[in-house]
Amino acid sequence: MASPDFSQYIDLSIDDRDAADIYDDSVEYARLALPEFTPRVGTVEDSILQACALIGSLNIAAINRIPHGLMEGILQLMGVIRYEATFSTVEVEFTLSNDGETVPVDFFVVYEAVVGEETVQYPFRTTSQVTAGVGDSVVTATLTCEISGVIPTLLSGTELVIVQPNATVLSCVTTALVQQGDEPETDDEYFARATSHLASLSSSLVTATQIEEFIITQYPDVHRCKVYDLCNPVVDFDATFAPGALTGTNSGPAVGNTTADFISDSTFSDYTRVINTSTVTAEKNYLISGVYNTTASTATAFTFTRNAYEAPPGEIDVDGAFIDLFRLRNDLSEPAAGYFVIVLCDDDGNPISDTVKTSITQDVSARIVAGLSFVILDALVCDASFSVDISVDSEYSAASVVTNVAEELESFVSPANWPNWNPSVRLFDLVVRANSVEGVAYVNSVTATIPEFGDYTYVSPGNELVILETTSGSAVTGLQMVYKGSLPRATVEVTVS
Repeated sequence: MASPDFSQYIDLSIDDRDAADIYDDSVEYARLALPEFTPRVGTVEDSILQACALIGSLNIAAINRIPHGLMEGILQLMGVIRYEATFSTVEVEFTLSNDGETVPVDFFVVYEAVVGEETVQYPFRTTSQVTAGVGDSVVTATLTCEISGVIPTLLSGTELVIVQPNATVLSCVTTALVQQGDEPETDDEYFARATSHLASLSSSLVTATQIEEFIITQYPDVHRCKVYDLCNPVVDFDATFAPGALTGTNSGPAVGNTTADFISDSTFSDYTRVINTSTVTAEKNYLISGVYNTTASTATAFTFTRNAYEAPPGEIDVDGAFIDLFRLRNDLSEPAAGYFVIVLCDDDGNPISDTVKTSITQDVSARIVAGLSFVILDALVCDASFSVDISVDSEYSAASVVTNVAEELESFVSPANWPNWNPSVRLFDLVVRANSVEGVAYVNSVTATIPEFGDYTYVSPGNELVILETTSGSAVTGLQMVYKGSLPRATVEVTVS
């Protein structure tokens, strides 16, 4: 990969002469000694001048690249390595004609995907030979895509096309979702990461920005990070809850078993974020992590109504974490001196692993000013639905434009890309964004809906409690996320009129 252009960061006046410019300069210089010199095409002297001009232009181009290469090398020495594209992989199952047969290395199959109105082929190959066991005509393998970066979603159970004549291999079917590769890092992304890394190079972390840049540059698993100063929520990460038996078809009682400090410090006029942290498969189904309206019941417990999911076999304690959301409200002006909150997530808004959180806690603790305290929280994803009605230019395919508008808006209002952790989602911004899509003649309307648990499979309980409509008069102008550390996730339906 060529070195990026650092001219915006360093004073560099390049020599931009090409071979033609050097040739003309050579002729002018020769005329100082021999004024009547006029080279003619096809002569020896003209060929020599052209050859020298070409070699000179190549040398100039190489010299112009040196500062960029040196800057990239310096950043590499400081630990900033540019991310290159990687290749997607997928687990498959080959069905063979006979027991114990072998699928050779570099055996190719193709996934045919419809992109827009065209069918695009994505070739996959085996990176090593795989042999079925004795008495078995089925063998599993991991295939690597020949096209780098992100490819269309490849679902489990998809049959891939065999493109190499082979009497041994009868079929190839995926057994898991495709593991997507990464797109190559752009110059802007590389520069942003490099400048963040340089800004974080300090023996101590003092400001919120420094902490954010330190975490983002040092931990590749963390895609989004936000630090809130003067904030101290009430938390209990080592708690349990008892789901209780379902009393009806829709909901059932639950009890949060916690500490006396959590109960006494919490403000139950707001809501409690309840997170199921159990690693036991069955217990994960007893309660869906979300935001619940809770009520203190004893000195060390609170009660709430859980959404129906799966009834446990009697009263059983399940590992959980509780966060009282009152002190995380965006409109709360009461500062908590000496405290701050770190909010993290991956590029889909999912929680970061406990191992990475532990490393971050240790590293940040070793660098912050003595006397400061902090907690690390998972980002709170707020779901929103938008209906967009557009008019399409006649020379464009309406179906293609509809798809592009939906993808553009869902990418914009997403945990991965939502700018600056802004708590407000304005409908006007969506109108502007939709208008920027090629083929859109006019955006007729944009309406917002706050989905509730049960309306959509991925919406968590209490979603309607953490994101609210903002209005001007009787008109809805946008959505407001109530609590710090929230990121929006949009589902967009586009119609044409």
